[in-house]
Amino acid sequence: MIYTLRQEVFIMLLLIMFGLYMTFYYELINIICYKFKHKVLQIFFEILSWSLQIFISYKFIYQIKDGDIPIYFILFILCGVFIYIPFNTSIRKVTNIIITLLTVLFKKLFKNIIEFLFPKYVNEIIITFKKRKKSKKNIDIESWKG
Repeated sequence: MIYTLRQEVFIMLLLIMFGLYMTFYYELINIICYKFKHKVLQIFFEILSWSLQIFISYKFIYQIKDGDIPIYFILFILCGVFIYIPFNTSIRKVTNIIITLLTVLFKKLFKNIIEFLFPKYVNEIIITFKKRKKSKKNIDIESWKG
């Protein structure tokens, strides 16, 4: 199918924005994976997120040109990547701030949900368990000092 000039320009702009999106997604995945403490969780999250990204990319390409991938697809996606690079540091700072705020929000929300779902005696059991765990650490440190 032959597209008009207006449609081709629209497709080019979409591809540039998709390149920006892909680069931002890559940065976001790196930031989030850095927050995980366990390497297995990092690998699992990366595999899961990139599988999702492959599906999104497939749907995007299929919707734009009915699955046809001309050479300029790759060129305009790379243009989007190169447009993103100068703004990398400022976007990374803002993203780090947003992720930090979201983690604090989710921790508080999770704590409130736990307090709502479980009665106070369950919370008391959890608190005593944490105290016992801390007291075992203190005993180990004192016995090591001799």
